[in-house]
Amino acid sequence: MAQQLSDDQTATLINSANGPQQVNVKIFGGSSVCTNGILALTLPAGYSYKPNSAFVTPYNAADVAGAAIPIATESIAGSTTNLTIPTIAAGNYVVVTYEASAACGAETGNISYTLNACGAPASTELGPVNIKKAKLNISISPETYVAPGTGVTY
Repeated sequence: MAQQLSDDQTATLINSANGPQQVNVKIFGGSSVCTNGILALTLPAGYSYKPNSAFVTPYNAADVAGAAIPIATESIAGSTTNLTIPTIAAGNYVVVTYEASAACGAETGNISYTLNACGAPASTELGPVNIKKAKLNISISPETYVAPGTGVTY
């Protein structure tokens, strides 16, 4: 069996115009060791990947986490980022964590993943990525209202 992307990914909530937030994707190891797989992630329109934010946390078959490993090799072309995934031991899995942000005009969409490792490429979508739009509430009570032209600004 080759490495596989998890199909039980959950939806991600990204706050619009609020800086990068973490996104996770799980990759299961195959029946034998596989080295230097490439994970391609494609973000929907209005989203951007934060360069050099990705790292991998390895887990053994008993779900015990190892130390996080920064992903040293990445390439970005438009909305697609390619990450080089370090070795995944047979029967284990890794969680790839990276940061993404949404511009003010971004809408809900899906993140597409393609894993090129040992065996045939595997693809899945994480979705939807939900947006929490920024809002500004301004309330002025009648007691503090100042008539126009009085020279008082607030």
